[in-house]
Amino acid sequence: MDKKALRHEMAQKKKAMTPQEIACCSDALARKLFAHPLYQQAKSLYCYLSYNQEVRTAPILEQAVREGKRVAVPKVLDGGSRMAFLWLNDLQAVAPGYYNIPEPIADGPEADDPAALVIMPGLAFDRTGNRMGYGGGFYDRFLAEHPGHPTVALCYDFQLVDHLETEAHDIPVDAVLWSGEAAPETGFPSLSPTPAVREEQLRRWFALWLTKEEDDLSTLFTPDAVYTESWGPEYHGAAAIRHWLREWCTRGEVLQWDLLTFFHRGDQTTAQWLFHSRMHDGSETHFEGMSLVTWDPSGRMAALKEFGCNLERYDPYAQGPEPRFRRETTAWF
Repeated sequence: MDKKALRHEMAQKKKAMTPQEIACCSDALARKLFAHPLYQQAKSLYCYLSYNQEVRTAPILEQAVREGKRVAVPKVLDGGSRMAFLWLNDLQAVAPGYYNIPEPIADGPEADDPAALVIMPGLAFDRTGNRMGYGGGFYDRFLAEHPGHPTVALCYDFQLVDHLETEAHDIPVDAVLWSGEAAPETGFPSLSPTPAVREEQLRRWFALWLTKEEDDLSTLFTPDAVYTESWGPEYHGAAAIRHWLREWCTRGEVLQWDLLTFFHRGDQTTAQWLFHSRMHDGSETHFEGMSLVTWDPSGRMAALKEFGCNLERYDPYAQGPEPRFRRETTAWF
């Protein structure tokens, strides 16, 4: 189906929704958004003002303000040539604007948080984050001019399609949340975090070992997460994982933990990495490894298993048909 036909189909399905259906789905999507790591980590929220049958965003903006986040909403400026997000201190200070879509009454100030979470509108999405907008190109141009913003889309079940054809200028979103209990056909939970979200979560986790900064692990791990190290220790629950991190850092220092590659399939990710640490007794450990991660629908890690590989490679058959192994402790590889 081409974009024109798909836009028409989605518009008709939206028009057929009752106010009760819109309110119910919007409430469910708001709760999913509030539980998502990208929302919880954000200090600012750039969010559209809903129009016609779009997912209702006023409750989202109100909750963000209650949580101390700054909020900004879009306004089309310069005679319709560009869109900017403007800080909105009074959520009532809006009026119909471009194409009668609600906009701030004021023309400024323009929002300036390069890490703000952007809530993306659209007519259709797929599970990989591809998005079909309304045809104006405002959001793609904004993200192209302001790269680095994390993005989340909220949609009704029928707006989630198997695959969307994209063009060079189309920018996918980091996470798509939809209103139903399961995605069509796959039976996956209502949120299977996109690769971008997964990789950012793993980077945050690895960075904690290098910086030793305090962080709320509840945004990284589920309360009952299970973490298994290569050599046997296993930690049950986010609280136990946090205790292990804190206690280990009193005995040693991670000098390097570089993420190299990622592989994603279903609700699992495999990450390849390079690790180097030094304990306070002077001993050092240097090896490469992989982590197998199982993700919770909220974008948090439910299980993580590590696998290590010694960097000191050699061929035990280099000198003949009988193996000659080095005299070293095999340990946990």
